[in-house]
Amino acid sequence: MHIFARILAVIFVVFVCPHAHACNFPDPVSIPDGNTATEREMAGAGRAVLKYFGQYEKYTACVESETSALRKSAVDSDISTNRLREELAASKINAASAAVEDLAARFNEATEKFESRSK
Repeated sequence: MHIFARILAVIFVVFVCPHAHACNFPDPVSIPDGNTATEREMAGAGRAVLKYFGQYEKYTACVESETSALRKSAVDSDISTNRLREELAASKINAASAAVEDLAARFNEATEKFESRSK
């Protein structure tokens, strides 16, 4: 198969048919404003952040498993196709990692603001 057709097929499966694979990116978490949040709101946000981290772990494991399964089930184990799969998996994991880092930074900032109010 021509490399362009392979790339289009992979892009179609990954982006056009999201229901075709089981890996679900974690839902975003709302972080309250630390300047005005109640203790209850901050505690709830903390639980939501921890839940998100667990969902992130499941998501990255799913992406890795999915990529491994695709690699094993490939009828045509063309090096460029496998490389493209690996790059797509890395992009998904990198995007999820960036989202986790952003969430942690936003939560830490809100926590610092919240704690500074009670000093």
